[in-house]
Amino acid sequence: MWGDYPALVPSPGYTTKGMSYKVRSPREWDHLAGYETDAYKLQPCLIDLGHGHSVQGKTFVWDDDKELLRYGTFDLKDWLLKQKELEVQ
Repeated sequence: MWGDYPALVPSPGYTTKGMSYKVRSPREWDHLAGYETDAYKLQPCLIDLGHGHSVQGKTFVWDDDKELLRYGTFDLKDWLLKQKELEVQ
């Protein structure tokens, strides 16, 4: 974890569960790359779509000092709920 956010650390042969998104325009790409910051770099990955289907893709992996990270878990549902609570305040 990097603060409240998960950070993917490259590890050969390791599988990570998550979501994928198909970038559809250069503008979307610019927004995504800007959001991820310079603390990450792009790395090729294989995305398992289920039912025996997979595609080549890219993911952002941690590219900064590993001392800035801590062990932890990330739950998207909990994070979204927390964001809604912050909006109400």
